[in-house]
Amino acid sequence: MELAGRWWNGVSRGSDRRDIWLHQEDGRWLVRARDGGPGGRELTWPAFGDEWVARAWVDRLVAASPPRAGRWRDVLKLVRKPPEGGWHTPVGMD
Repeated sequence: MELAGRWWNGVSRGSDRRDIWLHQEDGRWLVRARDGGPGGRELTWPAFGDEWVARAWVDRLVAASPPRAGRWRDVLKLVRKPPEGGWHTPVGMD
């Protein structure tokens, strides 16, 4: 399973922390999200057939997060070289 995206709301600890991961596996796209720290509630959605649909789901999760949840960051953008053509920035993460 390849990690294709990872977002974090910037809150280090507690119930306000949020994490979202986008994975690619065998041509399918999986979205996983967690509320709270490492022991928090985690959800994985059924595989999406298209990357853009999975990324749209990530956008919806970010947009639906409570205002106290902090400022979202695309963690992979912080550690990876940008792809040719630049990064896709989900709604609410600019």
